Amino acid sequence: MGTIAGLSVQTILLFIAIIATQIIGGIFLPRTEAFRSLGWTAACLGTYTLSFYLMAVMINRGTPLSMLLPLMAAIVPLALVG
Repeated sequence: MGTIAGLSVQTILLFIAIIATQIIGGIFLPRTEAFRSLGWTAACLGTYTLSFYLMAVMINRGTPLSMLLPLMAAIVPLALVG
C-alpha cells in the first residue's frame, strides 16, 4: 500500500478506528448510569476493549507513537466536548 506523511494507509485507518472507538466509548459512558445499566455497560466496555486491542496492534507493528498519541490525546476529548 502507499504512504501518507511517512505512514502507511493501514496505519492511518487503524488510527482512525482507534479514535472512533474511543469517541463511541465516551458517548456510551453516560448511558451506563454509573454502570447500573447492564446493556450500555457491556457496550461501553466492549468498545473500549476493542480500542485497546487496536492500540496494541498498532504498538505491535512498531508504529511511531510519538506523533499519534498526542494527536489522539487532543482529538478524542475535543470530539467528546463538541
